[in-house]
Parts: sequence; C-alpha cells; structure tokens
Amino acid sequence: MHAEQSQFAFHDLKFGSLVETLWAQYSAINDSIAVFPDDGACKRYSKILKDRPYITFRKVRDGAKRIVSTDSKIEQKTYVIIDDLVRSGGTMNEVAKYLMVNGATSVDALFAHAPFEATAAKNLDIFKEVWTTNTCINLVPNNWVKLDVYLCVLDMYERRCLSFDGSIRRQNPKILHDLNP
Repeated sequence: MHAEQSQFAFHDLKFGSLVETLWAQYSAINDSIAVFPDDGACKRYSKILKDRPYITFRKVRDGAKRIVSTDSKIEQKTYVIIDDLVRSGGTMNEVAKYLMVNGATSVDALFAHAPFEATAAKNLDIFKEVWTTNTCINLVPNNWVKLDVYLCVLDMYERRCLSFDGSIRRQNPKILHDLNP
C-alpha cells in the first residue's frame, strides 16, 4: 500500500497511498514546502501536492556517505521531506542538514514505512516533527505514528475501495461486523 509498485502485485484491488493520506493530514495543518530527497520520490509523489511548491534533491552515494544537492533556493521557512520508506535515515538526515545550513527554520519528515536499521533514531533526531504509520510499530516511537494502518485499511474496505470487485461483501455482508467487533 505504501508504494505504487503494489499496483502490480495487487492489480485487482483498488488501493490508497499511505504517503498521500499522511500528506493530506499533514498539509491541512502545516504550510511547509515539500522536499523530495531524490528524483524517484518526486516522480512518485509530486502529483499529490497539487499546487504546493516543492524542491527535489539529487543524491550521490560514495560508499556509506550520501552527498545531496539542489539548485533550488532555500528560504527561511519550514520544509517537510517526503518519501515512501526510511531504513537508516541517512539520506533524510543529509537533506535536513543541507536545508538547515542553507536557511530553513525547521525540517519535518513524512514517510509511510519504517523498517529501521539501528542508526535510524540518531539520524532522525534532527527533525522537528516526524509523520509516519504503524506498519513497523515496534520500530518507531508512538508519537511519530500519525496514521493507523489497520484503521485505514478497514476504512477503505468499508468504502469498498479494498474489495475484490465487491464480491466479498455480497457473499458475506456481515464480514465487516466480524472484522471490527
């Protein structure tokens, strides 16, 4: 559900993007400039921003080191780095440091999935706010979880967005009651 690649594995299901849902909640209460840590994230998620401004970074790996850059001017504003998943947090950290050194007042992080490595907590302590889901609930602090995936999936199912062409519901109309006692 967190990446568009899910379309191919589950082509007969309609799905929602967890990043899109997080962004809708985040952007309703924050006027931050969106930042994509690389071209891949920009291609996947720039369409959810509508007319909001955004910046895209370039990333080059030199062994374990990440070198990030952008041609965009950094203003004295709040930025939010958006991506689908974070493992080590290294790229997010480098992008946040670049933004802060070049004039950002603060930087937030927004990502759907957090299969963290041991270094992630240290790399993510630079952010003012972190917005994520509970897909890896034992790996992320509770205060970072802004979207409960179980409730999101149940909501999509109830709206028939996550049903096999509606046939499950027709065969057993009480399935929702059984799923949510």
